[in-house]
Amino acid sequence: MKNKLFSILLISILSSLIFADTSLEEALYRSKTMSVDMKLKIIERDINNKAILTSLPSVLPSLAFTISADSTQISGWDYSQYLSINQTIFNLPVFLTILKNKEYSDIANLLYLKGINDISQSTIESYFNLLSFQLKLSLDSSILILEENNLKKNRILYQNGMISESDILLIESNYYSLISEYEKDKLTYENYLEQFINLTGIEEPGNLADIDTFPVFTLDDLEPEKILSNLPEYLIAKKNHIIATHEKIISYSEFLPKASLTLSSGLTDSIFEFNPEQILNGSNIRTGISISFPIFTGFSRSINILEKSYLKKSAELTFLKTKQNLILEIKNFDDRLKMVKNYIEGSKKLYESSNKNFQKAKILLENNSLSLQDYINIEKSYKESFVNYLTAKKEYYKTYYRYLYLIRRIK
Repeated sequence: MKNKLFSILLISILSSLIFADTSLEEALYRSKTMSVDMKLKIIERDINNKAILTSLPSVLPSLAFTISADSTQISGWDYSQYLSINQTIFNLPVFLTILKNKEYSDIANLLYLKGINDISQSTIESYFNLLSFQLKLSLDSSILILEENNLKKNRILYQNGMISESDILLIESNYYSLISEYEKDKLTYENYLEQFINLTGIEEPGNLADIDTFPVFTLDDLEPEKILSNLPEYLIAKKNHIIATHEKIISYSEFLPKASLTLSSGLTDSIFEFNPEQILNGSNIRTGISISFPIFTGFSRSINILEKSYLKKSAELTFLKTKQNLILEIKNFDDRLKMVKNYIEGSKKLYESSNKNFQKAKILLENNSLSLQDYINIEKSYKESFVNYLTAKKEYYKTYYRYLYLIRRIK
């Protein structure tokens, strides 16, 4: 009777994975629309998109109205009012900084696109990790029920002198070992659940849906150079190299003079009276150009040039490494896909074989034709094969979504 109840319990647990509450598609959609990580990436993109605006005040004209008062005698005051305009004529570091900040603005958008891929990959990883531990906990629970019943039965046999002390101690050891494994799996499950909630914003994911369909795709008909030239990772590395080049040029340009133009108009009177027309038409109109020549700044400019030269070289090497890695990934993508397909096929066959053996073992256990320990070993093998099959599915879907990311900007 207990074996039949156990079978019903196991069937209900496994069927709960079929009638699931959350699918992979929903998790991926929510991760891109509801997750805190994605919202942070949007904010970072919007902030960095404004980078170019921070340099504009340095090149646009500035307008100021100045009032001053001075006295040579305590009894009388002279008031001065000036309207002045100041315009930078030549300041190469400032002009180059605008170009550099334009690259930063472009990088912000590229990092956002890359972030979508990163979050998708993390969500797939988290989804299948959580799904595998849902199954583990289900099977751990079923084994514990059997072991607990077995322990109770053998304690009675031991009390009646029908088994030895070493036998009962071994059975107790197996039971407590399973409890320890179960608690460990529960802790890991909670960690995976927290990760999943943080990634997707789904606070109560319930049972996750298993996946048995696999999209067909290939990169054979696409040009690697075309894919590479549109990849955010490649463009980010390239633009960082451009920024480093600008930084180096800016460091050299600090040796050049800087010039600005000033135009002011105003009046001086012993009585203060704000009159815009008089200020603009006043006789005290002045224009001037100021030029500054840096002579010695304690070798700070020379040290800056040396530092920017190293940073430029580092950015160049990073760009070359990124390009090399991406080209290698694109060229080997179909080989990777073949390996993942072989992994799927092999793990599926192992799972199907283990499942048949497991179903047969349940019948033998109910008919008392199989020992409990043998049944537990078979069930553990079944669990391992199922988890291995889920891992293969995870790798396939990670590869598929990486494929979508690679081709998204060229089709």
